[in-house]
Amino acid sequence: MGASRIVLWRALLAIAAVTACVMAFLPEAPHLPGEPSDALLHALAFGVLALLSRMAFPAAAARSITACLAALGLGIEGVQLLPVLGRDASLVDWAIDIAASAFVLLALSSFGLRKASRDLDARGA
Repeated sequence: MGASRIVLWRALLAIAAVTACVMAFLPEAPHLPGEPSDALLHALAFGVLALLSRMAFPAAAARSITACLAALGLGIEGVQLLPVLGRDASLVDWAIDIAASAFVLLALSSFGLRKASRDLDARGA
């Protein structure tokens, strides 16, 4: 994968991470069409973050990406402990963050995305 594509993936990852944090730090959870459960929202957010992380850092080990996303999830839950937000922190939400991240990274490695992206990077495409 070329340097310009890496920069693009990293920018998209940063935007997604900031968006996830903003949504998590709002005093009231946003109302979305269909009223998806909090667990589903966590799984979707961290699944997308895992996908973008893999594309942004193709040479990184899955465990390193999972650890970074776990730290982000724990940080989000820690901020939600602040009384001023009026939100509830949940270890279950954090576990969902980790599970969704690991699942997506495992699925991507099963489909060979990591190897394919490294091969593109080696060719300078």
